[in-house]
Amino acid sequence: MLVDVRSSDATLQGATEEGIGPMEYTATAHFATNIDVDDVIEMFAPYHGAIADSRDGYCAVYTVEAATLSDALTEAMTIASRAGTVYALGAESTDFTDDQLKHGQLPPLVSVTEAAEWLDISRQAVNERLQAGTLPGSKVGNTWVIPLYAVLANLDD
Repeated sequence: MLVDVRSSDATLQGATEEGIGPMEYTATAHFATNIDVDDVIEMFAPYHGAIADSRDGYCAVYTVEAATLSDALTEAMTIASRAGTVYALGAESTDFTDDQLKHGQLPPLVSVTEAAEWLDISRQAVNERLQAGTLPGSKVGNTWVIPLYAVLANLDD
């Protein structure tokens, strides 16, 4: 199990001891494909959750309240394990997540040439996939940029 830790427990524990109280954390859990998506959506609803397809199954994003990051991870795992087998779990303060999103953190991007090299196909084949919508990408001016995750997800094709 992969655990993503992006805040200091000592800092958060100190804030709790000063009377600030529990913090809200954004948790991300990755599941294999052996889950009932409708049941999982319903199960995560009280936690303001969402679920989406991911490269290896499904990814759920939801919120938990806890006094420390360790407590948040424990609570996140307790909730996620009710839905199915978790193979990766992460948690970070919701303030941190919001700040990252506000500043537009971009996923790693590759060019058409790099995608062609990764996929062992021609640049023309990559352009055809982009235009057909079978490979996600965005145009920046006259240049296509492709999320690296999309290229990695297409390695088997």
